[in-house]
Amino acid sequence: MGSLRKPRRRRLVALAVVLVMAALVPTVASASAAKPVLFSKQCANRSFKPTLYAIACADARITFRAKEYAEWGSNEALASGVLTYPDCAPNVPLVACRKVAHDGATVRLFRPTFCPKKGRRYFTRLLMFDSEAPNKSLRRIKLKFPCSDVE
Repeated sequence: MGSLRKPRRRRLVALAVVLVMAALVPTVASASAAKPVLFSKQCANRSFKPTLYAIACADARITFRAKEYAEWGSNEALASGVLTYPDCAPNVPLVACRKVAHDGATVRLFRPTFCPKKGRRYFTRLLMFDSEAPNKSLRRIKLKFPCSDVE
């Protein structure tokens, strides 16, 4: 009779452990989901609502300064601000150009992805619009920030 009670007790203990684990999983998932989506600091001054983005990361000659965020959600972020870029004649090399221009522009961050190395979700795409830019290449800039670039 005692041998029948031991397997039943083990099953009850195992069931209790499974139920406790199942109860904890939604809590852990909801806690990580409550954290805001971040942006890579590789080309920005911070990872949550950056105020300064280096659009040309190599030399930081093209920058976007966010003045206001219309949205910072779990799927996208939208900011309006000022684009600063070199403003010299085409025959002047960029390294020699000291004159800059400023235009109103918008930045959209999107395509959030979970980056396992950091254990957080990060926006992996940046789309910048500047309808005022005289140079066509500055009117629309799309950049990728894969998880491998997340700092």
